[in-house]
Amino acid sequence: MIIHDSKHPKFEYFNEINEEAHGSGSLNVIKRVYVTSIEIGHQQLFLVFDTGSHFTWVQWESCRLCLPSQPPIIASYRVTRDFLFERCDRTLGNNCKYKEDTPNSVCELNVCMYQVKYKDQSGSLGFVSTEVVTPFTNKTISQRMVFGMGLDNKCFPEYSCFQGVAGFGAGPLAIPFQLTPRPTRWAFCLPLNQSMDGSFMVGDDAQILGEYKTAPLIDHKYYYLTILSEIFVIGKGKIPAPNTTTILIDTGATFSYLEDSMFDDLVSMLKEHVKETYDDSPVLGPYVEDLDLELCYLKPHQIEITIVIGDAYLLLADPEKVWWKYTEYVYCLSFKRNGRAPHSTLGNLHIRGYKVAYDLNPKQQSIQISTGQEEAGCFTPIAV
Repeated sequence: MIIHDSKHPKFEYFNEINEEAHGSGSLNVIKRVYVTSIEIGHQQLFLVFDTGSHFTWVQWESCRLCLPSQPPIIASYRVTRDFLFERCDRTLGNNCKYKEDTPNSVCELNVCMYQVKYKDQSGSLGFVSTEVVTPFTNKTISQRMVFGMGLDNKCFPEYSCFQGVAGFGAGPLAIPFQLTPRPTRWAFCLPLNQSMDGSFMVGDDAQILGEYKTAPLIDHKYYYLTILSEIFVIGKGKIPAPNTTTILIDTGATFSYLEDSMFDDLVSMLKEHVKETYDDSPVLGPYVEDLDLELCYLKPHQIEITIVIGDAYLLLADPEKVWWKYTEYVYCLSFKRNGRAPHSTLGNLHIRGYKVAYDLNPKQQSIQISTGQEEAGCFTPIAV
């Protein structure tokens, strides 16, 4: 199936892939986020694929504060006969069954509520619900799952949530962990650009066919955390991470966030590397206050940066991975300062093109990252 709206400023395509797999789904990039198609209540919804979220929510058709409709995504979730509100349990003192794992869970009018808040002040508030969910494009598994039905929703920028968020983090309410039987492996590949289909795979097909490197998973209930070792700037040297710096693989974030001292060192190296002819110094910032961009130039400069995670090396050789195109004539550094956040973050711009596999075996929990991009079977060209 292809969805195509000719009035959209950029043509967006969603391809249905047909694979003999335990379970797989397609991933497509729209602007700065990655979107997957999931059926909830036999309705096709396009949700942000987010490994930094452990809870799934969708926009209710009767929401009080709705995200704006935008082609090709215009519909919201409609209640079906399989839909159930999660009622507060009197035997639990009017608490909710999934209270421990639901963001900001409260009981109101005998119904369980949730409230999700993100770093950029986006979020959603609504009802905790259950419904028949089909998470895979090839429709191999349908089962009842817990999700949030969004009553008040806001996202910045507005397109960054679409019809909601598919939580692919860790934790009992994340989509991979709600599957029965619970898988011990799953993987994803973010497509390099809008002309490709990416995919996520759960079960036996979550294998990296070629060579890969391994990084240990740090024990955390809700997030996939590993150790950030260093960042290496070709020709300038390395920036070691402070001891035991943890980093979150977050496909819902565009940029990578670094511990403040690492970020400052990176900015210093890049300023030293880039020799502008039009000005003695780059455009400093924040260039735009709400985006917190701190190093901007009039063109993307060639430089190679390597992010070292465990034994894995993520090479950023493409200037468009190092410099994010903010406007037609301004390119800004695709890293940001972490501030007071407890973890560094690896955003989707720096992980796209690699295959990432999670081995959730309790005895050897680890992340496997392909050593080369365009791993066989990860990407499908989109037919126009």
